[in-house]
Amino acid sequence: MKRFILPILLLFHCLGFSQNDNENFDDLDWPDVLNNGWNDVTQISIPKTAPSPSVNLIDLSKSNKAIQLKHTVSTSCGMYKAISSVGDYSLTSDIRIDNWSNSSRPFFTDWAIALGFFNIVEGWDFNGAPQITFVAQPVSNNLVLYALRSDAKPNEFFNLEFPERLEKHVWYTFSITLENKTGKVTTKVIEKSSKKIIHEAITQIPNWNSEKSGNYQNYGFWDGEYNTDATSGNQVTIDNIKFKTSKH
Repeated sequence: MKRFILPILLLFHCLGFSQNDNENFDDLDWPDVLNNGWNDVTQISIPKTAPSPSVNLIDLSKSNKAIQLKHTVSTSCGMYKAISSVGDYSLTSDIRIDNWSNSSRPFFTDWAIALGFFNIVEGWDFNGAPQITFVAQPVSNNLVLYALRSDAKPNEFFNLEFPERLEKHVWYTFSITLENKTGKVTTKVIEKSSKKIIHEAITQIPNWNSEKSGNYQNYGFWDGEYNTDATSGNQVTIDNIKFKTSKH
């Protein structure tokens, strides 16, 4: 019977059986977080200047834990997980910005949080690899959608800035959804306490190929200070991460 195991697994994958991850970190202790399918982004950062591990598990209350990125000026701090099934992607997380960096430079050199989907390319820093991410940036404290298709050259990126601004020490629920066949991305931010929708948009990524442009291999969250003049880095706390795939 063993010879049938691989074909059956491939059949499950092709039929679009969903992945459904739900992580609130409350039942975990350190270093169990990194033994629970999560990986530290320092493993795929080039150059790696962030401390390893680059995150802390903190107590928000007696029964509530969360992940906090370390407060440092460095390449990326954060975590990621592998995507194991095909389909459309949906990623949601509660995010609190504890500190904006004091950088004076715009996006592409400094960001407080990127939430989304990406590939790992051997020999590349993962930040330069194909990805679709929903980003909060310092300087203007606003939101950005950044995309580099899986079939694109490094200079064929797409980014769209949104006017909505975020405040420090406020919990928001971020969500990003990707339709892998169409390249349509839905982004949304809700202020948790008031349940007010701060941002909501549907964006079509240009020049999308239904077979080659998407199907990213990983999802996660991370910050970054690259070529920055910051002396105080970004810091963000993350909780209640939900990722799922659904059939096209």
